[in-house]
Amino acid sequence: SSSYELDTVAPGAPEIVTAPGSPGRDRSPSWAFTAEPGATVECRLDLLGAVVSNWAPCASPRSYELNGADGSYALSLRATDAAGNTGPAATGSYELDTTPPDAPRITDGPAGRDDDPRPTWSFTGEADATFECALARGRETVSERSACASPRQYNLIEDPDGEYAFSVRARDIAGNVGEAAGARYLL
Repeated sequence: SSSYELDTVAPGAPEIVTAPGSPGRDRSPSWAFTAEPGATVECRLDLLGAVVSNWAPCASPRSYELNGADGSYALSLRATDAAGNTGPAATGSYELDTTPPDAPRITDGPAGRDDDPRPTWSFTGEADATFECALARGRETVSERSACASPRQYNLIEDPDGEYAFSVRARDIAGNVGEAAGARYLL
C-alpha cells in the first residue's frame, strides 16, 4: 500500500517581527521574521521599485548591505511549503537617509556690539529636524551644545564682557547631523 497527501493550500505570508527603525542611516538594516513551520522563505529587496536583490532563499534575521543611494527600500518575503505551494508576499519598508541636513539659517539676533546681557537668536532649518545650540566666549564654553528651539536666549548677566560665538546645528529624524551656523556678539 502507499499513501498520497494532496496539498494545494499555499502558506500564509511570513510575518515580520522586527524591522529597522525608519527613516534611518544604518546601511546594514536587518529584519526578523517567522513563517509556516517547514516552509522555505525567499527574500527580495527593491529600491523605489527597482530590484536590488532578487528572490533568493533567506533565513531570519535577514540583513542587507545598502551601498546604493538613499531612498525607500522594500523587503518582500514569501514562503513555499513542502508541497511547492507559494503563498503571498509580506513587505516591510525602510527609508535610508544618510544625508545631513543643511545648516540652519539664523534669522534674527543681536547685531555687532550691544549691552544686552540676554542676547536672543532666532533660526530656521529642515522640517522635522531638532536643533542643538552652543555658546562660547573665546575658547571657553559658556553653554554646552544641547537641544534648543528658536528663539534661543542666554543669560549673561554674571558673565564678563567679551566676544561671544553662538552656533546652532540641525539633527534630522534619521539622526544625521548637519553643519553648524554661527553668529558673533560683542557684549
